[in-house]
Amino acid sequence: MQTMMDIYYSIDMRIVSLGYWDLDDEGKKMIVDFALKEYLANHVSKNGSKEPFEVLMTKSIEELISILDCQIPDSQKFDTLRHIIHYILNISGTMQGFSIIWEVSQEEKHIKNPEALFNNEGKWDTFVSHKETSYLDAFKVAYQTYEQSIALKK
Repeated sequence: MQTMMDIYYSIDMRIVSLGYWDLDDEGKKMIVDFALKEYLANHVSKNGSKEPFEVLMTKSIEELISILDCQIPDSQKFDTLRHIIHYILNISGTMQGFSIIWEVSQEEKHIKNPEALFNNEGKWDTFVSHKETSYLDAFKVAYQTYEQSIALKK
């Protein structure tokens, strides 16, 4: 099983090759989504999916991450899925010009409800989850925040 540490290089190289820096926010989001989907579909395929890559590419990012979550044993999720969440935090920080910290909370409310926190200027600056939060739940909140608050914000 790959650790998925290559996500940063793989997706960044792909989005740059597709003209990321020359696009408006909507175009950047489309390219990031395409490259992320392509990356996830490749990993789902490599992990034994019976569906062809072309079919996997018709699925949503949320569907692909759910399939990947089922394919990866719990003992390997830390070394794999956290990198996908970190990538979302990283690209969100890049798009807003402000870094995002992933904080691990001791509060039980964050087990099932990871949270995106914003500073006084409206910048997403902290992502909070609990050590028992599933990576799938964390991804969903991070990706939803990226979509709603970062990628299409003008």
